[in-house]
Amino acid sequence: MDFGLFTLFVATLTLMASFGGGLFDVLVNEENLVRGFPDSITHVRNYWKYRNPGDFYKVLSPLFGLSALAATVWYWSDPAGRQWLVLGAIGCFALTQAITVIYFFPGNKILREAPVDEAVAMMQRSRKTRLYWDYFRQLLTLTGSVLLLSAIAKHG
Repeated sequence: MDFGLFTLFVATLTLMASFGGGLFDVLVNEENLVRGFPDSITHVRNYWKYRNPGDFYKVLSPLFGLSALAATVWYWSDPAGRQWLVLGAIGCFALTQAITVIYFFPGNKILREAPVDEAVAMMQRSRKTRLYWDYFRQLLTLTGSVLLLSAIAKHG
Protein backbone atom coordinates (compact mmCIF):
# COMPACT_ATOMS: atom_id res chain seq x y z
CA MET A 1 0.00 0.00 0.00
CA ASP A 2 1.43 3.37 -0.94
CA PHE A 3 1.37 6.50 1.18
CA GLY A 4 -1.42 8.14 -0.83
CA LEU A 5 -3.73 5.17 -0.44
CA PHE A 6 -2.95 5.03 3.28
CA THR A 7 -3.85 8.71 3.73
CA LEU A 8 -7.08 8.20 1.76
CA PHE A 9 -7.92 5.24 3.98
CA VAL A 10 -7.32 7.21 7.19
CA ALA A 11 -9.32 10.19 5.91
CA THR A 12 -12.19 7.91 4.90
CA LEU A 13 -12.13 5.99 8.17
CA THR A 14 -12.19 9.16 10.28
CA LEU A 15 -14.93 10.79 8.23
CA MET A 16 -17.08 7.64 8.33
CA ALA A 17 -16.53 7.39 12.09
CA SER A 18 -17.69 11.01 12.33
CA PHE A 19 -20.76 10.08 10.31
CA GLY A 20 -21.56 7.18 12.63
CA GLY A 21 -21.04 9.29 15.73
CA GLY A 22 -23.12 12.11 14.31
CA LEU A 23 -25.91 9.78 13.32
CA PHE A 24 -25.95 8.31 16.83
CA ASP A 25 -26.04 11.83 18.23
CA VAL A 26 -29.03 12.79 16.06
CA LEU A 27 -31.01 9.58 16.53
CA VAL A 28 -30.27 8.86 20.20
CA ASN A 29 -28.75 11.77 22.12
CA GLU A 30 -30.94 14.52 20.64
CA GLU A 31 -34.09 12.45 21.14
CA ASN A 32 -33.22 11.73 24.77
CA LEU A 33 -32.36 15.37 25.31
CA VAL A 34 -35.73 16.75 24.20
CA ARG A 35 -37.88 14.26 26.13
CA GLY A 36 -38.87 14.99 29.73
CA PHE A 37 -37.77 18.58 30.32
CA PRO A 38 -36.25 19.75 32.65
CA ASP A 39 -34.96 16.40 33.93
CA SER A 40 -33.42 15.57 30.55
CA ILE A 41 -31.22 18.68 30.71
CA THR A 42 -30.00 17.79 34.19
CA HIS A 43 -29.39 14.20 33.11
CA VAL A 44 -27.35 15.28 30.06
CA ARG A 45 -25.32 17.68 32.19
CA ASN A 46 -24.50 14.90 34.62
CA TYR A 47 -23.78 12.47 31.79
CA TRP A 48 -21.44 14.98 30.08
CA LYS A 49 -19.75 15.98 33.32
CA TYR A 50 -16.41 14.38 32.45
CA ARG A 51 -16.68 13.57 28.74
CA ASN A 52 -19.01 14.73 26.00
CA PRO A 53 -19.52 14.00 22.29
CA GLY A 54 -17.20 16.87 21.41
CA ASP A 55 -14.28 14.90 22.84
CA PHE A 56 -14.82 12.26 20.14
CA TYR A 57 -14.62 14.84 17.38
CA LYS A 58 -11.59 16.62 18.86
CA VAL A 59 -9.58 13.53 17.89
CA LEU A 60 -11.26 12.68 14.58
CA SER A 61 -11.37 16.18 13.10
CA PRO A 62 -7.64 16.93 13.17
CA LEU A 63 -6.83 13.40 12.05
CA PHE A 64 -9.19 13.77 9.09
CA GLY A 65 -7.76 17.19 8.25
CA LEU A 66 -4.15 16.03 8.29
CA SER A 67 -4.77 12.84 6.34
CA ALA A 68 -6.97 14.54 3.74
CA LEU A 69 -4.43 17.33 3.30
CA ALA A 70 -1.65 14.76 2.91
CA ALA A 71 -3.73 12.87 0.33
CA THR A 72 -4.37 16.09 -1.59
CA VAL A 73 -0.66 16.89 -1.69
CA TRP A 74 0.22 13.30 -2.64
CA TYR A 75 -2.29 13.19 -5.49
CA TRP A 76 -1.97 16.82 -6.59
CA SER A 77 -0.78 15.93 -10.11
CA ASP A 78 -2.88 12.78 -10.34
CA PRO A 79 -4.30 12.30 -13.85
CA ALA A 80 -7.20 10.25 -12.42
CA GLY A 81 -8.45 13.35 -10.58
CA ARG A 82 -8.35 11.98 -7.04
CA GLN A 83 -7.21 15.36 -5.72
CA TRP A 84 -10.56 16.93 -6.70
CA LEU A 85 -12.50 14.21 -4.91
CA VAL A 86 -10.42 14.73 -1.77
CA LEU A 87 -10.82 18.51 -2.04
CA GLY A 88 -14.58 17.99 -2.34
CA ALA A 89 -14.52 15.93 0.86
CA ILE A 90 -12.47 18.65 2.57
CA GLY A 91 -15.07 21.20 1.43
CA CYS A 92 -17.90 19.10 2.88
CA PHE A 93 -15.95 18.76 6.12
CA ALA A 94 -15.23 22.50 6.26
CA LEU A 95 -18.95 23.25 5.90
CA THR A 96 -19.82 20.87 8.74
CA GLN A 97 -17.22 22.55 10.95
CA ALA A 98 -18.55 26.01 10.10
CA ILE A 99 -22.11 24.94 10.95
CA THR A 100 -20.89 23.41 14.19
CA VAL A 101 -19.00 26.51 15.31
CA ILE A 102 -21.58 29.06 14.17
CA TYR A 103 -24.78 27.28 15.13
CA PHE A 104 -24.13 24.44 17.59
CA PHE A 105 -21.36 25.79 19.84
CA PRO A 106 -23.48 28.68 21.21
CA GLY A 107 -26.48 26.38 21.78
CA ASN A 108 -24.34 23.71 23.41
CA LYS A 109 -22.83 26.31 25.73
CA ILE A 110 -26.34 27.31 26.85
CA LEU A 111 -27.24 23.65 27.22
CA ARG A 112 -24.22 22.99 29.45
CA GLU A 113 -23.89 26.22 31.42
CA ALA A 114 -27.08 28.33 31.49
CA PRO A 115 -29.74 27.92 34.16
CA VAL A 116 -31.88 24.87 33.39
CA ASP A 117 -34.98 26.92 32.53
CA GLU A 118 -32.99 28.89 29.91
CA ALA A 119 -31.60 25.66 28.45
CA VAL A 120 -35.10 24.17 28.26
CA ALA A 121 -36.48 27.30 26.56
CA MET A 122 -33.62 27.28 24.03
CA MET A 123 -34.15 23.60 23.21
CA GLN A 124 -37.91 24.06 22.83
CA ARG A 125 -37.41 27.05 20.50
CA SER A 126 -34.69 25.50 18.38
CA ARG A 127 -35.48 21.79 18.34
CA LYS A 128 -36.57 21.54 14.70
CA THR A 129 -33.86 23.90 13.49
CA ARG A 130 -31.20 21.92 15.40
CA LEU A 131 -32.50 18.72 13.85
CA TYR A 132 -32.45 20.14 10.31
CA TRP A 133 -28.89 21.44 10.72
CA ASP A 134 -27.83 18.11 12.25
CA TYR A 135 -29.25 16.14 9.34
CA PHE A 136 -27.60 18.52 6.89
CA ARG A 137 -24.25 17.98 8.64
CA GLN A 138 -24.76 14.23 8.33
CA LEU A 139 -25.55 14.58 4.63
CA LEU A 140 -22.35 16.58 4.12
CA THR A 141 -20.31 14.03 6.07
CA LEU A 142 -21.79 11.15 4.08
CA THR A 143 -21.14 13.01 0.82
CA GLY A 144 -17.51 13.56 1.83
CA SER A 145 -17.18 9.87 2.67
CA VAL A 146 -18.56 8.85 -0.73
CA LEU A 147 -16.12 11.22 -2.44
CA LEU A 148 -13.22 9.63 -0.55
CA LEU A 149 -14.43 6.12 -1.35
CA SER A 150 -14.56 7.18 -5.01
CA ALA A 151 -10.96 8.36 -4.76
CA ILE A 152 -9.95 4.98 -3.31
CA ALA A 153 -11.87 3.17 -6.08
CA LYS A 154 -9.81 5.05 -8.68
CA HIS A 155 -6.64 3.52 -7.27
CA GLY A 156 -6.84 0.78 -9.86
